[in-house]
Amino acid sequence: MVLTVIDRVARAFLDSLYMFALVAVIIKLFRVKNPSIRILLYLVAIFRPVVLLFDGFYVKGLSGFIRPLIRFVDPTGLITGVQEGPTFFYTAFNGNYASKILALIILSAILLIVFHLAKLALFYSMFKRLTAVQSSRHKELENIVDELARLAKTTKPKLRIVDTRYPTPFTVGWIEPTIIVSKAFAETISTGSIRLALAHEISHVKNGDNAVRWLAVVGRDIMFFSPFAWLAYKRIEREMEKACDSMSAEYAGKSCKDVAGMLVEVAEHYFNLKVKPLPLRYEISSMASNRGLLSERIDSLDGGGIPTKTSLRKKISIAVGCLILFLLQIAPVFDIGGRVVVF
Repeated sequence: MVLTVIDRVARAFLDSLYMFALVAVIIKLFRVKNPSIRILLYLVAIFRPVVLLFDGFYVKGLSGFIRPLIRFVDPTGLITGVQEGPTFFYTAFNGNYASKILALIILSAILLIVFHLAKLALFYSMFKRLTAVQSSRHKELENIVDELARLAKTTKPKLRIVDTRYPTPFTVGWIEPTIIVSKAFAETISTGSIRLALAHEISHVKNGDNAVRWLAVVGRDIMFFSPFAWLAYKRIEREMEKACDSMSAEYAGKSCKDVAGMLVEVAEHYFNLKVKPLPLRYEISSMASNRGLLSERIDSLDGGGIPTKTSLRKKISIAVGCLILFLLQIAPVFDIGGRVVVF
């Protein structure tokens, strides 16, 4: 039996639904509050269906109408030692006409990824072309960034003050991160709130959020036909912001109540200046939030913040658990009119 692209897409779509629901149940059942663990679980929910797209597994000699199947997802044969079925591209371009059409749809995900990368490059180049402006608080902000980077034990990002109407601060890059701050923001926001806002961006740098975010973007774009991949990506974005809110209180030596006040002050600043929305709001680390996310972030801070530290033993246990969750496939096998379908 040869798996058509229709089989693969349907299987990946259903697995995306199943994994998103399973992760939600795990988080609720085990009361997972640490955002890093939640982010890891949602990354599994995005990428497990991606692997199934390329997994050529099929079943022979099935007896009965339906039975459960437990196996390892293994498109490369690294676990089982054998390639279990035809490769994705072989199936796509040697199947029927419908398979070839669907193959083009899947390959369009690659174009979507390239589009996002090109858009990001243009966005970065736009800010590189902007001339850094002088601000009376530039030295003060540089000292704050230097101090916060030391406290966070992370690479000190560059600070760039520019004249822009985009909401700032936000962080671009992950190899050489740069915090972009508008002159209006630097000269309008109170010192305490600026310290917390910069601590928030330093937290993004320490967590490597821009790299993780773009890894999730790649998986989301490959699974562009599944709304559950997009929902998982949104959850990752929200967990990143809430984690950095809690971490910023620790690094800046402030309370969670102070962070909530900073978020409100920054939101009012955006509203009063009528700032332009960021073209890459979901692809860069930014203080900018929609109203729903802002409310969720403040609610998480009202409870005293969320835990952001985990012991080494627990980290190892979580990593092993996520690896099993990623590799182990428990799926129903159907025999429909002599046609075997594995989901």
